[in-house]
Amino acid sequence: MRKRLRRNKSKKLWWLLLLAGVLTGLLFVVLPNKLKPFETLPVVELEVTEKQLTWFPTRNFAEQDRRIMDYVVSSVLHFEGSGHDKYDPGGTTKYGISEKNYRMLSINSITWEKAREIYIQNYYLPMRLYEFNSVQLQKSILHMAVLFGKGTAKQIIAQHYDWEELKRLSDADPKIHDVLVKLRKTFEKHAKSLNNPRYIKGWVSRINYAFYSAE
Repeated sequence: MRKRLRRNKSKKLWWLLLLAGVLTGLLFVVLPNKLKPFETLPVVELEVTEKQLTWFPTRNFAEQDRRIMDYVVSSVLHFEGSGHDKYDPGGTTKYGISEKNYRMLSINSITWEKAREIYIQNYYLPMRLYEFNSVQLQKSILHMAVLFGKGTAKQIIAQHYDWEELKRLSDADPKIHDVLVKLRKTFEKHAKSLNNPRYIKGWVSRINYAFYSAE
């Protein structure tokens, strides 16, 4: 009788250990897929999901860096405004966020905060604008990236300057004035080359606004 009880206890203990092993395995397989750090979330310039848009960067910026980021992004939002352009090729557009690129959103009801989040997630952070010492360059480059696209903006800048060298310039650097003037003229030339009478005046106005402190 005692031997039988010992055998039953051993079997129960074996089954409990087996169950614990299975549960532990599930934790290691399932949880990592559910709890992804923000760095692993994809950044998409065109088709994005609602899940991506609810993510907000938790980068450990210093307070001064956050103020600079807010100023630069707010500059774009102020210029874009909340008005609508029925002729915009991207469809209904508000704060520069177009229906074509963000189909899952109700563009008419998009808020300043949501638009700000999109610009930070899809432009400011991927372009690593926070690495630029010059706040004026951060602002100007962000405007041009929103206007012409990130890739096009970088290609135009690369015609005259090395990206990494620009990062080292500060707003107090004697060279910054000439850099901003040259970039303004280069982007204006690009805008005119697109031969779009409906938008050229607005594009040139925005380029002048983006590089306003150059002259």
